Amino acid sequence: SDGRSGYVGLRIGKLEARSESDAGMAFDGQYWHYLDKWLFANSRLALYLEDKSMVGEVMMDAKEILEKFLSVNNNGTPQGLHWKLNTDMSPIVSLGRPRPSSDAVSAYVVYNVIEQTAKKLGYTKHSLEKEIEALRQVALQYSHAQLQIPNPLLVDPLGWGLNMWELQWLGPLEDKEHVKHRFCSFKDRAMDVSQAGGLPFRLYGAVLGGLLSEDMPTFKMAKSIVNDIESKLNTDSNADQGAISKVHGLFSINRVMFCSTIDPWAFSRQPHEELLDFFVSPIESKS
Repeated sequence: SDGRSGYVGLRIGKLEARSESDAGMAFDGQYWHYLDKWLFANSRLALYLEDKSMVGEVMMDAKEILEKFLSVNNNGTPQGLHWKLNTDMSPIVSLGRPRPSSDAVSAYVVYNVIEQTAKKLGYTKHSLEKEIEALRQVALQYSHAQLQIPNPLLVDPLGWGLNMWELQWLGPLEDKEHVKHRFCSFKDRAMDVSQAGGLPFRLYGAVLGGLLSEDMPTFKMAKSIVNDIESKLNTDSNADQGAISKVHGLFSINRVMFCSTIDPWAFSRQPHEELLDFFVSPIESKS
């Protein structure tokens, strides 16, 4: 943070870097879809340790990070999240202004999780209510424009898994179940082991989503994949590694993602975490 260490956020740590990063993923920078998972992980750690001061630190990090990533118009209305910033948290000129995206949905979930964790642990010094409302506005714009039935030819395993992870918190319940049923209909393609290639972590993301789906056929399929890989690992420690993943140095993320499928507790919605009003009209006032 600015006040505590002189820095804000967490850079991804790519080997290639320059002061003005690129509009793709070649150069180093700060990527929202890594930062929100980092915040989520720290929040879960605070919950596990029952550490009130830790969740307070997470909350302050969340505030400072969002201030840099959230784009607003001249009237101060939230417009979207930058999916990537330079390492110093300045905008990447070539990317232009961000629009509503799936990043806002995951951010809406994560910031609510942090807020509810703080309440669970009795932390009351700060709140994320203002940030949550800003994210809610952007997330609702995206959901009504983009959250449609997936194209079976374009189902991305990792993206599908993240959708299933987010759906745990998105309500109302009737709408959540309807959307979940649509996504579960693509489980065969999302969790197709033959398509994992040299990027096993993307398959594991889908498997994790299947384990969190609360849909028994989807859960059983995901669990079967985990059991099969565990069985192979007992005789071949590299059974989950593809040749391409080794070349590109993805050994660690493959193992971390696989371990998450063995015990998905941290990614599961906890009993104290409420369903969020999400599948509603974007112009509907917050009740």
